[in-house]
Amino acid sequence: KPWAIILTPVLMGLSRDTRSKSTLVAIVVAAAWWAPFVLGAPGTIQALGHYHIAANNGSVLALIGIHGYVQRWLRPVQFVGGILIGLAFCRVGNRWWLAAPLGALAFRVLTDPFTWGYYGMGPVLFALLWDLSRSKAHRLPVYTIVTVAVEGVLPRLTDFSLFGPESASAYLVESCKLVWGVGILLALGFEARRSMTDHGAVRGTPVPVG
Repeated sequence: KPWAIILTPVLMGLSRDTRSKSTLVAIVVAAAWWAPFVLGAPGTIQALGHYHIAANNGSVLALIGIHGYVQRWLRPVQFVGGILIGLAFCRVGNRWWLAAPLGALAFRVLTDPFTWGYYGMGPVLFALLWDLSRSKAHRLPVYTIVTVAVEGVLPRLTDFSLFGPESASAYLVESCKLVWGVGILLALGFEARRSMTDHGAVRGTPVPVG
């Protein structure tokens, strides 16, 4: 699956002299992994555009009123939106490339047509990474705690195999994921704005003379 494309903004965390080389390495690695599938089944690329994706009952998309087949627009929106969000956070400051994957995956959760539990592993990992990168003033790993609760604990307490994808429990889980995704983006946006404001204040502080 080509999901790694929404994580590529982390390359912005590199210095300019190594960024282009690392981008080339990323392209070569992706090509190396995809080559066996394309060579073994030349119709692979064409088939990607014809894969039927429907918003499952109980998914975030169904929760906000989007039903039926969404394959024509969903993947491009997810890829472009995830990359743009990642790039926006990367432009905030040096350490903010660490927030790019979390922001991109939060957008993916908000546009997710499925309810597979393993999708939550990525958000948990990058929430932890972001918490570890924050200043000592933020000792409580809030992002990690909330993400583990929504992506790990809550789905296990409301087992889809037991309650079914159309049950009230399923909609509860997806409602929490909706709130989580919006909350993560708002929280990161607030921190980013404060970081840019503080950085600008430091740069604008007059230097005492004498």
